[in-house]
Amino acid sequence: MQRQVFACIALLTACLSFAPAARAEGKQFIGLADYYHHTLYGRKTASGQVLKKHLLTAAHRTLPFGTKVHVINKRTGRSCVVVINDRGPYTKSKVIDLSHAAADQIGLLDMGTAKVACTVLPEQTR
Repeated sequence: MQRQVFACIALLTACLSFAPAARAEGKQFIGLADYYHHTLYGRKTASGQVLKKHLLTAAHRTLPFGTKVHVINKRTGRSCVVVINDRGPYTKSKVIDLSHAAADQIGLLDMGTAKVACTVLPEQTR
């Protein structure tokens, strides 16, 4: 029974991970962002890539891996483009988890969390 439940969850996750990005293009969302804890660097992400502090990457619950997202810190006005390569955040109050490099680029490191505006970029920018 546990194997069947695990298999169903794995299949559902795979379907969501490889959904066509075209329907997400131009999607905008606003909410809180934070960044990965330093102990997570060097571990594999949900996409299988190793999480690296210096890359502009992020986690999102449903966007397909490889999707590029423009993230703007609403308080500082600073922005960056990240590539989705992980799942999360697992806290309902957050909409995106950023790598250290992305958090630094938008001025999030000192704040810890910040309100951000995110826009899914067109596929040709990927």
